Amino acid sequence: MVLLTLSLEFKLIKLNQIENVADFLIRNMAFFFIPPGVGLMVNLELIANNWIAITIATFLSTVLVLWSTAMVAQIGRKKPLQGFPGDTVVENLPANAGDTGSSPGLGRSHMPRSN
Repeated sequence: MVLLTLSLEFKLIKLNQIENVADFLIRNMAFFFIPPGVGLMVNLELIANNWIAITIATFLSTVLVLWSTAMVAQIGRKKPLQGFPGDTVVENLPANAGDTGSSPGLGRSHMPRSN
């Protein structure tokens, strides 16, 4: 889901490319919930007998995932990016470097000019 969202956000995928599949999945969403629902009903006694262990395991695994994600994020922030095209970092840029789009007549403008 995250990859799909990012791909749509950064326009790597166009909405019309996935619209038919997304509509199909949404129309049939109830069908996809039937197997887990049946599994819960079939194993309800097992779940009822072990609800404390299930709750503790769910809580601990959630905490572990949050902690490990935070650690990876901290390591990633400390490590410089390498191997990306244009990975050289330019420091001390002027405050308005490259910002010409908001000034009329400078750079690319999305507004048509009147003659």
